[in-house]
Amino acid sequence: MDCFVIMPFAREFDDVYAHIKLAVESAVTNEEIRCYRLDEIEAPGRISDDLIKALEDATLCVADITGSNPNVMWEVGFAMAQNKPTVFIAQDTKAIPFDIRDMRTIPYDRVSLAKTLGDKLSGAIRATLGTHSVPRKNTRMDVPRSEQFTIGVTGSMRVDQAKCAKRMECVLSRYLDPQSLWYCGSYGIVDECAIEFLLEHHQNVQVVGYHEYDVSDRILRTIKDNRLSFVDASKLQLPKGINSPSERDLFFLTRCDLQAVFWDGESLGTKEIIDFLHIHQRDCVTAFI
Repeated sequence: MDCFVIMPFAREFDDVYAHIKLAVESAVTNEEIRCYRLDEIEAPGRISDDLIKALEDATLCVADITGSNPNVMWEVGFAMAQNKPTVFIAQDTKAIPFDIRDMRTIPYDRVSLAKTLGDKLSGAIRATLGTHSVPRKNTRMDVPRSEQFTIGVTGSMRVDQAKCAKRMECVLSRYLDPQSLWYCGSYGIVDECAIEFLLEHHQNVQVVGYHEYDVSDRILRTIKDNRLSFVDASKLQLPKGINSPSERDLFFLTRCDLQAVFWDGESLGTKEIIDFLHIHQRDCVTAFI
């Protein structure tokens, strides 16, 4: 899992960042989690692209809104637009801007970080993850091979919803069959539209995430309301020796007879999935939105 930390990069915040990392790691001791800031990304490329990808990939965010730093506020706004679980902290909660003043914020003391920040932040992270994880009764730890025709669907996270729904109708209608099994992604507009389209047509749908916290609020509600199964790809026994973008993509490769990928023509993550499927000569329908 990824915890993306939104905060000023000033030197006087370095010890705060160190305590945030300790709090995150102690909050999820039985899980692998990477806690990092934007300035720790060393790969070449545009900083703005790295920032957007980091926020999209994050399981949750921790935001230090002390001083209402403009860069911090932009990142907070993007994270909230993506419905990312975000834990707020600040040195002075009275100075929080009006727009986010109603968000629960942990106050901390600069001279007593261990006492005022550590345990409170760990507790808030555990509570936040608990409300954004898939209920255990919906989680399948393993998936037996199916004799049904299986189709995987995923794609770009940020697309026009109306255009996406129209494209789904055009592309997926020909494959509708009550005997088929559909595996759909768990985050982003394409995944959300695909699940809703398939349920409207009474298809057998299972949701597949990178891990149990990789699920949008909208899809989490759909899982609960429709009692759908959720497949945690990180817990599955999958073939070894295949270099795949992720365990979820390896699941799609090895368990699906056909995969439909809806792409906006720009998302590098979606392009990587398409290239991965082509390299392994997997039947794939690529639809552009």
